[in-house]
Amino acid sequence: MVWARWGLAVAALLAAFALQVGRAGAGGICVEVDGQPVSFPVPPVAAGGEVMVPVRALGEALGAHVEWYTEGARVILQRAGRVVEYRIGERGVTVRGLDCSWLGARHWELPYAPYIEAGLSFVPLISVTKGLGLNAGAECDPATGYLICRIWTLERRAALAVTAVPPGALVFLDGVARGILAADPTHPGRSLALTLGDLAPGPHLVRIELKGYECWEEAVDLRPGLNRLEVALTPGNRGRLRVITEPPGAAVFADGRSVGRTPLGGAYLSPGLHALRIRHAGREWEGKVQIFPPAEPGGVIPGDLTVVLANLASGWVAVRHPEPTFALGLGGPWGWDPVSGNAVFVGRGIRWADPDTLEPRRVLDEEVWGFAGWSPGGAYLAFDNGRSIILYDGTGTRKLGEWSMDALGIPSFDGGRGLLRWLPDGRLLGVSEAEWFARYWTLSFAGGPGGPPRCEVLPLSRPEEEFPGYRFQPVEWLEGGEVVVRAVSYAHKDGRREYTTEGFFGDIGIWNERTGELRLLTDAAEGEFYDPAGVVRLPDGRCGIAYRSWRPAGSARALAEWGLLVRDAGGGTELVPVTAPGEARWVSWAPDGGAALLATEDGAIMAMEWDGTGKRLLFRLPASGGARPECDPGKWAPDARRFFLRTADDHLWWLRRTGSPR
Repeated sequence: MVWARWGLAVAALLAAFALQVGRAGAGGICVEVDGQPVSFPVPPVAAGGEVMVPVRALGEALGAHVEWYTEGARVILQRAGRVVEYRIGERGVTVRGLDCSWLGARHWELPYAPYIEAGLSFVPLISVTKGLGLNAGAECDPATGYLICRIWTLERRAALAVTAVPPGALVFLDGVARGILAADPTHPGRSLALTLGDLAPGPHLVRIELKGYECWEEAVDLRPGLNRLEVALTPGNRGRLRVITEPPGAAVFADGRSVGRTPLGGAYLSPGLHALRIRHAGREWEGKVQIFPPAEPGGVIPGDLTVVLANLASGWVAVRHPEPTFALGLGGPWGWDPVSGNAVFVGRGIRWADPDTLEPRRVLDEEVWGFAGWSPGGAYLAFDNGRSIILYDGTGTRKLGEWSMDALGIPSFDGGRGLLRWLPDGRLLGVSEAEWFARYWTLSFAGGPGGPPRCEVLPLSRPEEEFPGYRFQPVEWLEGGEVVVRAVSYAHKDGRREYTTEGFFGDIGIWNERTGELRLLTDAAEGEFYDPAGVVRLPDGRCGIAYRSWRPAGSARALAEWGLLVRDAGGGTELVPVTAPGEARWVSWAPDGGAALLATEDGAIMAMEWDGTGKRLLFRLPASGGARPECDPGKWAPDARRFFLRTADDHLWWLRRTGSPR
């Protein structure tokens, strides 16, 4: 809301400037700073509805430090912790600085590009005042025809004095920590005032946090001069709900009660399940959120909260779980229970959770290292604990069998820990990794899961001598015994593998488990790598192999490109790139193959069609603690309406599609 209000004020000011510039005609332009006219070596001019001024003269009149950099043709102004940067000939301006972090977008387009005339750099006047956080106005003098642009820097600045009961709280202004409220020795239980000065008049977001008390957060509208804020903190044991929408201004209701409009800094609710409704411009979303208690009794600890991010126009809603992923299960979501429809997380044990609220339903307390999910022929799950293979029914309540790895003849490396998965024909696939290569094996069960198992080491994982220079890794099993494999070749020297760009490449292949035939579908050049990531069933019935292609750092094409290797019924293949190199951190296709989600470097989550067309922004993950909002590749639910991902701050986000699947 802070940014929205400020943006509206700027838009109105720009419109007023453009109107007055049009009225000024040939009368000339006068610029005043705190009531004093500014002397310019070359007079300001009107261009395209903008007042263009020599930037050095104006900046120095405002008390700013102005620097010109020949390299890149840049002009930089610094004042009161703000840095405003222009590039000559480019319609863009960048603002940096702690006291302007609340602006959100720190780069915006100018209606008129800066230019050089008579050896001076001219920039739009309104962009200088906006970037430096100053007040400005414009009016046309009817007597002289002059356009008078007035800027205030002194008496129109604001200050805020904050006190709170009890003392010791940490004060944040516009998301930045500004100080701790020290105790007042003359008034026990109260704090001394913390004064924050040189602030721009207008709305600012103030947050006060103290362990053991509910966090206080509100937008405070500051007037020029000294403003006072006195807060009495409330002890509590409630969880905090934050709601962000794009666009902002959505009405938020919890259990039928209005709790404010977005961006909602904090609505405090009792722990448990709450009905949530978000409404904006005729669009509405309803769902349930699980509010969690503080991490410690009687206290709200920063980060112990639930965040809901709703972009109603996109048809998606994303919810941030308050607990780190290690509290849910190491590695995040691993699968879905086909019987109950619950999401399943795996760590030291297995945890079933409601897919909409992540409220825990049941926990199987077993030491788990590998997890196979549910078998295709029935609800059976399997895992290993580093020493043996254990098979349960799908509910996790009945153990069907437990077998020693050594007794089964399973190749054991690194304590026997490896990856497990069920194959379409009901076999259990395992991977045992050594330092330089992997061994792949299957367990088949006589009479179905739970029957006597038999281990078979796949020919794909024969010792390196039989496949010199190559390592093959199965990625996905297809019909007819075909397996999508990652085929990697390494350079060798004196019989030892070297991980260098020379002689190193990777291809996508199809290996027939029944005949042992291997056919490469790509032809990578030296130093190039095609990395298969799974199989997608396209809406037209064709099979698409998701891939990422890349070259090592320092090469001509170091950034990754994502796409699909499409196979037709006759066995022909076609590479279909869906992103440009470096555009996406990852791409994940929906189970129905009709669409995909991708994440960019700056935390944007986007949707697109299977061929890379129709890209649209769903929302941006908010930064946490100043860190860049990165996230790991996500995982789809079988219904293609839910999606899980884990962010760089090690928290889990679950996305729910509320509109059409496409």
